[in-house]
Amino acid sequence: MVAGKPGFTVWFLAMARQAQWLTLLALVLSRCLYCISLQDFQNFKSHTYCVQPKCGLTNLACHNSGNFSAHCKSGVRVVPLGKYKPTILNMINEFRNTSAHGYTRTLFPAARMVRMIWSEELMQFAVMDVIRCLPRPRPCMSSPHYRPIGSIFDQFNYPGSIDIHTNINIIRTLIERWIADASYVSKSLSMYLTPALPKPSVRRPILLMSDRNSHVGCAALRFTNEYYHHFHISCAFSTDTMLHKPIYKIGPSAGSSCRRLDRKYKNLCAPGERYPYVHKEWESGSILPED
Repeated sequence: MVAGKPGFTVWFLAMARQAQWLTLLALVLSRCLYCISLQDFQNFKSHTYCVQPKCGLTNLACHNSGNFSAHCKSGVRVVPLGKYKPTILNMINEFRNTSAHGYTRTLFPAARMVRMIWSEELMQFAVMDVIRCLPRPRPCMSSPHYRPIGSIFDQFNYPGSIDIHTNINIIRTLIERWIADASYVSKSLSMYLTPALPKPSVRRPILLMSDRNSHVGCAALRFTNEYYHHFHISCAFSTDTMLHKPIYKIGPSAGSSCRRLDRKYKNLCAPGERYPYVHKEWESGSILPED
């Protein structure tokens, strides 16, 4: 097709119109919540999530529409975490691998701590949490697969140019901050969890050290308000921290009770280790309070 001929002009105009539609589509997709389909959020409108024993009608997923709340600032946008998922999982599992061996010299090895993997359902819970734009109070979360669901909500705020801190650097900084508090976990605390923590934020590494905590899903958003840039992240977990129980079952060596050891993280059980997620003994006050 040669420029200057009528056929070329028609083709060129058609391509231009198509480019405009593609640009519009890209803008629409950029505002979707991690590109979760409408059907995914329709699933959360199911009555199933409104009758879970832990939360009932207060469950975050009960009739949740997936919309930003009125607490969100203008210009808020979600941060797709797809390309950061390997980093998140590796940082958590490296920490769990070290913890299973005994994070400090005073802690015993974990007999059956499993490698954590990604859960799309938990990611959807994290999305619903983060788009509340409301760190406190923490929402109640429960599903037929995981109950109760534990969570970590954290934020990173900074002035100046938005490009000073990239998404991946912020995510690394926040997870490193969670892990750093593991030095406060004592031998007695690991064997019998009480609400008397050295400081409230120690709850985060305790949740990451829970041996039956096999799945995680995270979500994040960004917004700018009064010259400060804000990054919020929520991670939802397949279990929560149960009071008056050990953080993990101790053993003579790391992974001594695993059905199968993980190939990459040698101190952890391979994915597929079975745990009873439904805590039949759950009752009000049996979960470590949020920080």
